[in-house]
Amino acid sequence: MSICEFATGGPNANEECSATGRLPNGTITLEGFSRLSDEYSTWAVVGGTGAYRLAQGQTEIHGAKGKTFVTIELG
Repeated sequence: MSICEFATGGPNANEECSATGRLPNGTITLEGFSRLSDEYSTWAVVGGTGAYRLAQGQTEIHGAKGKTFVTIELG
């Protein structure tokens, strides 16, 4: 689940987002900024629960053909 709040308006609107994803051994939490006109965004991994309670890293988000692809890199 993700929630985004628009920080600016117009065709290049910026939005601040947070997301939580459920995985087999816990949840992972992401936060970042996106721009509606950008094809790619990079968000931070800011923690989680269970096996991911100390998670850190980044997430690459890519939209194409009405779908969203998410790659999470933990470090």
